[in-house]
Amino acid sequence: MRRRYTTLFGALAMTALAVGPSFPAAAASDESPAERAAREIEEAQLRANDAATAFFDAESQIDTLELEAVELQGERDVLVGRVDRLRSGVERLAVDRFVAAGTSGIPLLTDVKGPSEQRQADQFASVALDTSSVDLDEYEEAQQALDDKDEEIADQTGELEDAKDTYVVLKDEALAEVERLEEVETERLKDEAVQRELDRRREEERQRLVDAAARAERQAAAERAAAKRAAAEREAAAERAVASASTTTTQPPAPDTTATTRVPGTTEPTATHSPHPTSPPVARVAGDPATTSPPTASPQTTSPQTTSPPTASPQTTSPPTASPQTTSPQTTSPPTTAPPPPPPPPPPPPPPPPPPPSAGLVCPVQGASSYADTYGAPRSGGRSHEGVDMLASTGTTLVAVTSGYAELAQNGLGGNVVRLSGDNGDYYYYAHLDSFAGSSRNVSAGEVVGYMGSTGNTDVSHLHFEVHPGGGPAINPTPTVRAAGC
Repeated sequence: MRRRYTTLFGALAMTALAVGPSFPAAAASDESPAERAAREIEEAQLRANDAATAFFDAESQIDTLELEAVELQGERDVLVGRVDRLRSGVERLAVDRFVAAGTSGIPLLTDVKGPSEQRQADQFASVALDTSSVDLDEYEEAQQALDDKDEEIADQTGELEDAKDTYVVLKDEALAEVERLEEVETERLKDEAVQRELDRRREEERQRLVDAAARAERQAAAERAAAKRAAAEREAAAERAVASASTTTTQPPAPDTTATTRVPGTTEPTATHSPHPTSPPVARVAGDPATTSPPTASPQTTSPQTTSPPTASPQTTSPPTASPQTTSPQTTSPPTTAPPPPPPPPPPPPPPPPPPPSAGLVCPVQGASSYADTYGAPRSGGRSHEGVDMLASTGTTLVAVTSGYAELAQNGLGGNVVRLSGDNGDYYYYAHLDSFAGSSRNVSAGEVVGYMGSTGNTDVSHLHFEVHPGGGPAINPTPTVRAAGC
């Protein structure tokens, strides 16, 4: 598996360069010399761009592998720390086992221990050895994980070396294609008719891009409107569901007017119903006449004592009478219905397409150059590429794409840079210049601002070019340079 990926990548890239792009067959016999020359220039440009794409893809592959290498090394450092900690436990295990081997002692040299004391010492030693055995297993697992990580790093290092070898080959090929493009342009553009035909073709391409961008904008606007309508419909449906739940109630039951009378001496109540309740039955006492209504409780009286044998008068204490117990009607509050869960958030609307290429922009590179759509590609340090890279020979003239204020400056990544604040409200960034033309100043479209180079964090002569509409975030500048006739 070692070096498999980048070896395959390099083979495919070299095959693509050897075969080259396919072009339509020669134009009809009525093609004019100027049209034929313009077509040959376009074909040379496509070949150069394909070579540049392969080269910059190799650069992105190197940056990706270098980021992976940093991550793998960090993972290895963690494993090394764990192995070191567990190794200390293994060393203690060796000592513990050596000491445990003599826990019983030699009776001639040590005091003879009782059976219970000896068993306790043996158990302590066994527990210590069992714990150390767990540490030993963890150590072996950690060491195996470290060995696997070292093997993974070795494979990844091989891939990185292959990617760098491929990078060198593809860089030379890309620069060679730029030189061939320059030769074709120099030879063909001697005829002004060829230049006019080439300009006409480039204007057609620019208009095609403008139309495509307009169609994409209309499509995106329609999708955003549809998403907005769908969100409004979901919100209205949720509101209707909540309103329906709040108005739907359960009819409360009729009031219960049942009166409950508890008969003395019993535990079961006798229920009577309003509105015509009857007197509850009462227990009869010996000597009392039967009655259908509870007697009025009279005070307890005792007959005066006489000389005759005492005769106990019947006790007239009324039995306790429970007053009719009337349960109050139960009022049942209507059950509350939980409102339905809120609808899921609508999917985010599609991002608006990039603005169409601005009309009237000048190609920033005045000379033969190739470029690749590398916007968004990974770059060193975990960055994302925000521009288009344009290959050309060192010293090739660079100009302002529009009028505005050109600030000439330097920084670590870009080397010599130009920050152009256009009069059209957009911002443009040039990086890796070999040298400047003049100083910071107001410039007109097409005015020379510097020369192609390889300053900053690069080893190949090229222009890193960015477009920031309205001075905001960068967008893919490839359509812009294509529409500018680059």
